[in-house]
Amino acid sequence: MNTPVVNVDPSINVEEAVQAIIDFPLLPDELKSSLQQSSILAGDLPMPVIKGNHSEQITVNGTHVIMETIEYSNGPVYEATWVNKGQLFDFSGGSLYQDKEKFMKQLQELITQ
Repeated sequence: MNTPVVNVDPSINVEEAVQAIIDFPLLPDELKSSLQQSSILAGDLPMPVIKGNHSEQITVNGTHVIMETIEYSNGPVYEATWVNKGQLFDFSGGSLYQDKEKFMKQLQELITQ
């Protein structure tokens, strides 16, 4: 799917708007910190993926990927999410790629295509 795009009316001061959001008293500290460290003012929006306790950010062929490992009784399931040329991709290995090495090989092939 296409990644989100935000068009802002040129009359709005984006820095002030972002600061107003960061200063909102009910915003969780973790989200405030994330917004302060992001490069949202440079036009980069955070990837719309929620990282869980079993997630890690890796780099595959120069592409940032969020990879999640979910352990089940019949073995692990690996999932990966990344952005390439304005498109959001998601790859789940399911029962076909329960071996991490095979999953990573397939992921690398998908990203380099």
